[in-house]
Amino acid sequence: MAYQLKGRKSVVRFDPLKSGLVEKESESYRSSVTSNPIEKGANINDHVSSASGSFSISGVIIGGEKAIQALVAMQESGEVITYLGVSRISNLVITSLKFDRSYKNKKGASFAISFSKIKTASP
Repeated sequence: MAYQLKGRKSVVRFDPLKSGLVEKESESYRSSVTSNPIEKGANINDHVSSASGSFSISGVIIGGEKAIQALVAMQESGEVITYLGVSRISNLVITSLKFDRSYKNKKGASFAISFSKIKTASP
């Protein structure tokens, strides 16, 4: 199965036999609840606010610098990305990008990418 990060300007494909693979996908969602004290020391919870979700992937890039450079460009430009893999998630922005290079993979790197899901509005 091929995985891909697709933005408006570029696409990075992870194909296990050619360019690398995604080993792990993680999703996380949070909410916060207001807590207001009332008489006799009790609290009342009257509002729930959902934070934007976060998503991360990790894996290995093989076969050159092209994918690494494309990921760095996506992060630096703040490109809005759609991820297609086991999960399909739209409206992502890269918040953290990490590459680990070693002698075992001279032309590539292990990677970890964290995304934040953004909400867009129109006037």
